[in-house]
Amino acid sequence: MSTSIRAFATKATIRRLTSVIPLDTKLGQWKPVSRHRDYTQFRTSTHAFIRNGHEFLQYKIGSTGIYFKADGIAPTILTESHTITACFDDERLWTTLPFNCIEILLNPKPMTISSTSPLIFSNQGGADGSVGIMTGNSTSAFEIHHNGMKHSGSYRSEVITDVTPYRKELEGIKGTQDRANEIELTVLRHTCDNQSAVDNANTPYRNPSQMLNAEADIILAIHHQRERGTKFHL
Repeated sequence: MSTSIRAFATKATIRRLTSVIPLDTKLGQWKPVSRHRDYTQFRTSTHAFIRNGHEFLQYKIGSTGIYFKADGIAPTILTESHTITACFDDERLWTTLPFNCIEILLNPKPMTISSTSPLIFSNQGGADGSVGIMTGNSTSAFEIHHNGMKHSGSYRSEVITDVTPYRKELEGIKGTQDRANEIELTVLRHTCDNQSAVDNANTPYRNPSQMLNAEADIILAIHHQRERGTKFHL
């Protein structure tokens, strides 16, 4: 026998498409009961499971908390597990989804480095970004050559489980745009090795539905800065 809970959000004021909508009364904790779920991938706070016929491939969380290591076969999954999406092979599993849906307030302490130095190269710019899938460390960097000077910078974030290389590439483009605006460049030829980042940095959003696209916040910020300053040739 199951109990349904009616949920209402009568006090919320929605100002943006991405606004969090709080419920008047929280639904409460998950109850540890058996569930009939026709799904493939699950996790708990310490393990992840992949359905394999009538049993499950079991993975145990790694030391960094970012990935899971193969840990044998399990006849069933733990009752507190819930569904996830994940990438996996015979030895490891990766997922960006946390064990629960409790709101976690992050207080990141990013590290930014910026410098200038003499240079003889022609006017050009470039950026790059990367993420360590085993550690969760991520960084982006940029460099601009202009009028005999090199302007460079890098940005390293705290470990966040759902960061992507795509976002770090966009952060590099954003860093280049910000510095180009600061030194008041009119036009800059810029290179980036991520085609999706290039396409979205070159094409302004025209439809409100695009606000729901992945990394829409930083893409909008790039175009906002571009309207105010340097024109890029990516």
